[in-house]
Amino acid sequence: MTPPINTLGVNSIDLTFSHLLDDYGTGATLRVQSSTDGINWTNEAWSMISVDNTNKGPFITQTTVNSNLNSPVTYIAFTVEGIISAIDNWYIDDITAEAVNMDLPVVITSPVTDITDATATSGGEVVFEGTSAVTARGVCYGTNPDPALSDNFTVNGQGTGAFISQMINLSPSTTYYVRAYATNGSGTAYGNNIEFSTNCGIVSLPFDENFNNSTFPECWSQTSTISDRWTVSNSANAGGAPNEMMALWTDGTGISRLIAPPLNTNGYQ
Repeated sequence: MTPPINTLGVNSIDLTFSHLLDDYGTGATLRVQSSTDGINWTNEAWSMISVDNTNKGPFITQTTVNSNLNSPVTYIAFTVEGIISAIDNWYIDDITAEAVNMDLPVVITSPVTDITDATATSGGEVVFEGTSAVTARGVCYGTNPDPALSDNFTVNGQGTGAFISQMINLSPSTTYYVRAYATNGSGTAYGNNIEFSTNCGIVSLPFDENFNNSTFPECWSQTSTISDRWTVSNSANAGGAPNEMMALWTDGTGISRLIAPPLNTNGYQ
């Protein structure tokens, strides 16, 4: 696997490498793969299968990488899959990776700030326009990774440089993803993903909480002068249905609080 490569604005990579296969038998496939996280991999165009107990090469192979590009991080891997023992050795050297074109813009996503229960601020910076002028820029945001212009988006000017974007109409206590975008005559390029969570909203009366989930309830919190004592218990000792909150035994003297979400008591006395 190569070191992480910044492929923002890159549509395709020309990959060249020299190699020799010390073959043994059938059942193995040699591949070039790409990934943006080093975990999920995509097969690229080049592959080679093991055949028999003879050496293959040395070769100088020229191929392309066309997946998992226009990303702050792209990995390229030389992979053996199938019956691994079907080859004795695979020798690789003189690897070269070059961008085929830089038609698209390059844009970087700014950190998320000023998060509330319904709004947040981000933005970005267009550091390279590509082969034509940037006609639109902003951020895309949504509840799934890699938001695009098919999701919620802002429009914050044109050209290169930094910009600020305001995300609105968000839901309380929700995880969102945001990334900057820039559009020119060749298409739209996206920046890096940033994950953030909105704050809890103020809850109106009447309010109820049955602690039905096995995880600590959203928007509840605890404080303690000794240690965190409150946890979710799969029991029904308090008289309701499982689950319930339980304060664990802790040696010492102090205060431990289980705190409900903020309540709107305007108009109540």
